[in-house]
This record gives sequence, C-alpha cells and structure tokens, in this order.
Amino acid sequence: MGASWVKFKVRADADPAQIRKLAAFIRQQYPLGTWLDPPADFSMDEAKRVGNAIRQLERMLVFPKEEIPNAGYWDFTELTDPPGSGLTGVVYPSKAVPGLDELDQCRVDVISNNPIFPIEWRDEAYRIILPEDLTNFLHKWRIYLKQVRGGHWQQYLHELYLYDRVSDDHQSEKFETLARFAVDSLSCSNAWCRKEQFGSIRDRILQFNPVERIKKIRQTVVRPKYDEARLERSVSPQQLQKEEEYWDLRQKGALLIQEWNRLVPKKRKVQYPIKETFDDFLANAESNWLKNFFAWCEFLIGERYGLFHAV
Repeated sequence: MGASWVKFKVRADADPAQIRKLAAFIRQQYPLGTWLDPPADFSMDEAKRVGNAIRQLERMLVFPKEEIPNAGYWDFTELTDPPGSGLTGVVYPSKAVPGLDELDQCRVDVISNNPIFPIEWRDEAYRIILPEDLTNFLHKWRIYLKQVRGGHWQQYLHELYLYDRVSDDHQSEKFETLARFAVDSLSCSNAWCRKEQFGSIRDRILQFNPVERIKKIRQTVVRPKYDEARLERSVSPQQLQKEEEYWDLRQKGALLIQEWNRLVPKKRKVQYPIKETFDDFLANAESNWLKNFFAWCEFLIGERYGLFHAV
C-alpha cells in the first residue's frame, strides 16, 4: 500500500495545543511524510523521539475501528477512483459503493500525484491535517482549481507541464532502451540485423541520441516555484519555444521507435513514451477521484474529522 490519509477525531480529553505541537514536530522530522525513509544521518535517538511522538499523538486521537489501517487489514473502506465508474469508491471485498460516512481512508496520491497542483503542495500532502486545518486546505485546493479552469496561471501551468514532461522517468526509460538496443545491435550477427535499411535506422538513432537531447532540454527547464508564479492568462514566447523544442524531440524520437520496431523481433521492440498534451495535463483538474475527495472532505469538516497520514 502507498501512503494514505485516515480520518480521525480528537479525543474529548486531549490537549489541542499538545496535538498541534506533536503534529508539527513529526512533520519537521519527516518533511515528506511520517514513515518515509529518514535521512542517512538520522540518529537512533532522533528516531526514538519521533517514534515516541507518533505513539503519543495516536493515543490522543480516535481512528476508524480504533486502529490505523495497514497493508493486511482489508476491512477499511477506501475512497478510490474505479476506472470509468465516476462513483464515490469501492469497499473490499464486496465492491459495493459506500456513502461518504462509510469511507475511512484515501490515498494521498489524490493530491500528491496530481501534476496540476503546485509541486510544493504535492509535497506537503504527506502530512497530518488537523480537523481545524482541513477547511483551509480544501479552500486552497478548490480556489486554485477554479482559477485554473478559468484560464488563469497559464504561464505557470505551462512551466509545470513542461517540467513534468522533461522529468518523466517513463519517457527517459524508453529513449534509453532504444539507444541501448541500437548500440547492442552493432555486435549482433542475427539475420534481422542484416535486413535492408536496418543499418540506416540504427545510425540515425545513434546520431540523433534522444537521451542526450532530453538531458539538454531538461537543463533549460527549472522547477517552477509557486510563490513566484502570477495569475497570468498568457504564455511567454520563450516558454512556448521550449515547449516546441520538447515536442520536436518527442515526435522525432517516436518516429525513430516506429521505424526501429518495424525491423526488429518482438523482444527488441521499444514501447512508445507516453504522449501527453497540454490539454491532457489540464484535464487533471477534472479528475473524478479529486472531486469525490473534495466531497469527502466536506463531510469530514462537518463531522470534525482530520486526516492522519499513514503508510
């Protein structure tokens, strides 16, 4: 299981100030999540203090079924996004559609893996959100998406989109595989290596060198910073030029893969990198999973629940 948010309530006899202090301490020690790998220089004493803080905080909260879900506990109801259903979620093992009051947890991915959001917001999703803070988080997410749908943040969104594309590991992997296969074929004596036109396509791949080209483009694309972005409805010519350079590379790389696959056996064929346009990128603002998550958050706010980050 990946990182999840589990709904919780604060015990009536708990000290709100102490809860906030503990939650802040845990986040300071693990900026991207409570149970992610700590830094290499994280001492045993520090680990012990954090573990004690987590256990102390858990004793001050009330969880569904009085325990935090884990990988082996399937009786919890999770807010998911079944492909094509558009429904609220599924229940394991019956797969019946639950009501908002029956939902116990949701993957943090609903925010952390949605590229439409600022990178800083995706990173901060791996956190404990206290009941009194959930309203502000929901408001912030919704206002931003409303502005995105209204045509604002165009320069920033193009920067996010291009950064996402040139940093895509799947795409780099496919280009690296193509280059590796081309190099390996230089010492290959199989019949398919002697096909007419094979040498030509291999030489074009080696000369084009998509791996180095994507690295060069990546060097010109900096990580977008939300606090430096503006509510603009236009995109700079410089940004559009960078985007055009990326698409030129991606299209030429895909054509080389197409020609390569036409001449090689099945085990030497290369998958195409994912083709994602700017419109595809903007469609992440319309995710059903995201909309259902917001509806769940509204219910949680009304019932004074918070979200506990668990793995």
